[in-house]
Amino acid sequence: MDIAQQILQVLNAQGQLELAGLGMLSLITKHAELDVQNDKILPPKKELIFNLDRGQKADNQFNGLSSQILKDLLENGNYDLAGIGKWTNFAGKINFVADSQIAGNDFYGFEEIEVPRVGADAPQLMPSLDEDYKFNKSILWTFLVVIPIAGILYVAFTQKDKLFGKSSFKSVELSKIEKQPTKPAVVDSLNVKPSDSIKSDSLSQPINNTIK
Repeated sequence: MDIAQQILQVLNAQGQLELAGLGMLSLITKHAELDVQNDKILPPKKELIFNLDRGQKADNQFNGLSSQILKDLLENGNYDLAGIGKWTNFAGKINFVADSQIAGNDFYGFEEIEVPRVGADAPQLMPSLDEDYKFNKSILWTFLVVIPIAGILYVAFTQKDKLFGKSSFKSVELSKIEKQPTKPAVVDSLNVKPSDSIKSDSLSQPINNTIK
C-alpha cells in the first residue's frame, strides 16, 4: 500500500490527519452545489482540505512525509503527492490544492445533472410570449394604479369625518317666518265718549262772524 492510500485510509476512518510542522488534512462531506461554469448540479461528495499550522505537533507514521514536504517546499517551491494533492510555496505562503481524482471520493450513488442554458441561442417555442408578457404587465400595472386610487376615493367620501375631522360649525336651517295677520281692533261703543258737537261747532265758526 503506497503512502497516498495509507493517508486516505486514516482520513476515512478518523476524518483528519496531523502532519507535524505543517498542518492538518481533513476529509469533509460537501453538499450538492451548482457549478455555474460547467452548467451542472454536483451531487454531495467528499472533499479533502488542508489547514496550515507550522506549530502542528504529531507523533505518527507520517512524520517522515511531513519533513519531506517541508524540505521540497523550501528548495523547489512545491510538493506533489499523487492521489492526495499538491502543496506550493510562493513568497513564504503555503497553499494546497486537492487532487480532483481522490480515491473513495464517490458521489453517494448520485449522478451529475446538466442544466440547460437559457439565453439568446435557445429556440423560441412561443414567438408571442414577449407580447403576451407586455400585455399582462400593462394590465397588472393598471390594476395596481386604479385599485388604490379607487379605494382612497371611496374612503375619502365614506369616512370623511375620520379623515378630516368633524366640522366646528353646524349648518343651521332657518325656518321660514310666517307673517301673522293683524286683526282689526274692536271698538267698544260703550266706552267711547260722545263728542261735543256744540263745542266743535263753535270753534269751527269763523272769527269774523263774532265781530259785527
